[in-house]
Amino acid sequence: MPGHASHGRTTTRILFVCTDNVHRSVLAERLLAARLPPGSALRPESAGTEAWHRSPMEDTTRAILEELGGDGSGFGSRPLTAQLMAGAPLILGLAREHREAAVRLAGGDAAMLHPQGVRAARGRGRRGGRWGRSGRRGRI
Repeated sequence: MPGHASHGRTTTRILFVCTDNVHRSVLAERLLAARLPPGSALRPESAGTEAWHRSPMEDTTRAILEELGGDGSGFGSRPLTAQLMAGAPLILGLAREHREAAVRLAGGDAAMLHPQGVRAARGRGRRGGRWGRSGRRGRI
């Protein structure tokens, strides 16, 4: 897998994609980062198909992230771009529409997108809890 050299070692970027990059994708990014061992070669990142540049994480998402042991500091949303995708060997769309948007942005090159990403992410929301029955809260 291609990656970036960082302090003499290669890092592999994993890019999580949702709509606004203030709920699902940042939660996935920060929870994975919290669970990686120190010095890991994996570097989780996130972006949104309709994200505004540098929007803060939603308060509810930050509370859940911190409850689960993640760190919400220093976050600013960012829009999904072809350049951002080009440097990430693994891109996971958190819903079908996110994967489809990434495929369109990549010029139809679906080979760069993980084929199981949508299926792996679907149906994993909190049922009946803070996020309600559908696993979603608001437009995320």
